[in-house]
Amino acid sequence: MKKIIKIPVRVLAEYVFKTGSIELGFKSASSFSEGSRIHREIQKTY
Repeated sequence: MKKIIKIPVRVLAEYVFKTGSIELGFKSASSFSEGSRIHREIQKTY
């Protein structure tokens, strides 16, 4: 059964603004470098 969490939208938006993500937990260095690589590729198109 899925757990339902109810919070105000403002609280969620403030959390995402402060942390940059709604995902909890450890992120590996490879995911950071992959995100950086993709960001650079997108920036080249502008």
